[in-house]
Amino acid sequence: MIISIINNTDLHHQEVQDTLRAVNRQLLEDFKKYWHRHAELRLEGWTGEQPNPLDPLDMRGDAVIYLWDDEDINDALGYHDLNHSGVPYGFVFRRLSEKLGEPWSVTLSHEALELAMDPEVNLLAQGPHPDPAEKGRTVYHWYELCDAVQQDTYEIDGVKVSNFVLPLYFTISDEHKNHNDFLGLSLKSFGVREGGYVGFFDPKSGEHETWTAPNDRVASEHLKLKQRYGQAKRTPRRRGGSEDDPLSNVSMVACDVITFELETGKEEDLRETATHIVKDYLGKEWSLRPCQGDPYEFDAVYGGQVPISFGEAWENCYKLEELETIIFAEPSFPFPVPGETDAPDDDKRIRGHAIFGNDDHKPGTSDPAWAVKECRVPEAWAFIEAAGKRPGEGVLIGHPDSGFQEHPEMDITRVLTNMDYDFLDNDEETRTSKRSHGSHGLATASVIMSGRLGAIKGPALQSEIVPLRVTKPGAIRPTPVLTVSGMWRLRDAVDYATGIGCKVISMSLGGMPSNSLRKAIRRATNQGVIVLVAAGNVVRFVTPPASYDETIAVAGSNIDRDPWAQSCRGSKVDISAPGESVWRAAITKDGSNDTGRGSGTSYAVALTAGVAALWRSFHAAELEARNPKDIQELFRKVLKDSAQKDHNLPSGEFGAGIVDAEAILRMPIPRNLPGRTRRRSSTIAKLQLEEVIGTKLGVLSDSETREFLSAEILRAYFDKSDLSKKKTEDITATKGHPSNALSPRLKRALSHS
Repeated sequence: MIISIINNTDLHHQEVQDTLRAVNRQLLEDFKKYWHRHAELRLEGWTGEQPNPLDPLDMRGDAVIYLWDDEDINDALGYHDLNHSGVPYGFVFRRLSEKLGEPWSVTLSHEALELAMDPEVNLLAQGPHPDPAEKGRTVYHWYELCDAVQQDTYEIDGVKVSNFVLPLYFTISDEHKNHNDFLGLSLKSFGVREGGYVGFFDPKSGEHETWTAPNDRVASEHLKLKQRYGQAKRTPRRRGGSEDDPLSNVSMVACDVITFELETGKEEDLRETATHIVKDYLGKEWSLRPCQGDPYEFDAVYGGQVPISFGEAWENCYKLEELETIIFAEPSFPFPVPGETDAPDDDKRIRGHAIFGNDDHKPGTSDPAWAVKECRVPEAWAFIEAAGKRPGEGVLIGHPDSGFQEHPEMDITRVLTNMDYDFLDNDEETRTSKRSHGSHGLATASVIMSGRLGAIKGPALQSEIVPLRVTKPGAIRPTPVLTVSGMWRLRDAVDYATGIGCKVISMSLGGMPSNSLRKAIRRATNQGVIVLVAAGNVVRFVTPPASYDETIAVAGSNIDRDPWAQSCRGSKVDISAPGESVWRAAITKDGSNDTGRGSGTSYAVALTAGVAALWRSFHAAELEARNPKDIQELFRKVLKDSAQKDHNLPSGEFGAGIVDAEAILRMPIPRNLPGRTRRRSSTIAKLQLEEVIGTKLGVLSDSETREFLSAEILRAYFDKSDLSKKKTEDITATKGHPSNALSPRLKRALSHS
């Protein structure tokens, strides 16, 4: 995520940049390796010697921190509401920093770390009440990383930054030497250091409260000062739950599933082995569930009462990965999809939010068909019909999303509700009873294949679609952001879609990296399924699974053929399509059917998926005779080779250009893919190796170490003559590199080659 910094102080921009550079190093080198989250600070809007906070020229972050001199909180909040309403925020008041006796760089570090971890201030972890007098009582702790250790600092490049807690701080058990904070200062789990405090929701009182240690005068005075700035510290965002359900606006940071893969062995012994692993290493509160797509892969499903926290989940995975019989283990968490909402179209919470683009549309987008025209879909329809065929006929499209709602824009006869599946509720009904659910699934489905008679015209006029529910509206405020309910559910949806004969899978979502999901996508493409994924919104970098080589990643453009400002971008993008002010079916809060314009790479990939269905249908006979494993790459090639080049998209960031549906159909299917064998075998071998190593290589903080290990391992992996025991030991025990902990895993990786 990018956190925009807007400077409303008299600080010179060089001092600000020096401080940002130090905090960015902290975020990358210290914070990320423990919390597995990426964040970067970016100073906005230079217009001369000093940035102008009233005119931030390129505010592109998905959160914002304001540097503010005075203490006028109302002015500060008014500025935010006027310019960036709906964007997660924080404030660094220099006068407050002076009163606290800390450099403003520490305050900025504190705000940046907590904003990166919990931008919407709605995450809670179940734990003990901090007051010893309340021993035995459970409360819900705020996911604040610096409050408990706010008096402790360290330096980066001569700039002071804040200490922060580690994931295992939010666990019941005490870690070795109480190493629960970055500096290792003997902080107990859910505890507090001198000068710090903890915040929590108390179910007994129904209130959010804070606690400092008795007789800690420094902490008490600091807390009083900070509480004067309560609104600017985002705490009101924790409010808003109903009287009956005061936690309705929060999310519990908890793991529900750990997925692991066993070594190759006799298939009949796998279930017994997996059962013993779960029982012996995870405990009786975990149960075993086989993965339907891979007999060697299993889910350990948690059924206990006390939530498994972020830190505990990763520790359990690391523990499993130490076993010789396990190739990889990964945790599953609910994951918000930035810039995507399942809210009704007239929900006031999304009005004025820059991400969704509901109020400011470019000229020309008032035509409901502008996006399909931009992709030259009408010309493709004419070409298909001139050949005596029907657009998209015979192609089944798998659609993992938030479910489905009936709408006049959709031909219900082509929505196969007899084949749909809800992977959240484990039943065969994806049409939800609540009108606020399923809106995102309806919107993206309408962009893929709505009928010619309505205002919305999706490319795949005769294709059929199968709704697969894997997401739900998160409780994140101020906007109900769409949340993927675990990548294991998305994996199951991909396998299900492949099994029922889908020829195209369209995913308008993203989430955390997952070996298990990636393997399912590979199984799909090996069976001839075209898998397309939205590049992502807001966070700028292409998110998984769009970042995987096996998928086709689609970024967003606008009617001017410029980039959609919130689109993710980069070398992983294959193609672009309209993603700003795209017309789609919608539902209002009162349940009325509606249409309107929305923005997101969700719509860019939906348009491209509709075009993929046209291509699969038009060339059905020829593709039937081809190797199924080639079809994804064949489509990728013609998609990129036929792309429209007359655009203003930055080279190397938005793929080959903008989708051209007619040109794709007219282009002959290549007889072969030049260089395919070598490139594909290399890719598969690398992916297999990544799965064997699992997450261990990725969490090493030193980039030089990662590059060294990757190069050495891959060289040995492909050079069979060097795969001797001595060579293996040389690689895994090289002096100067922290690779010894990986030795057993790396040795197994090399032995599998």
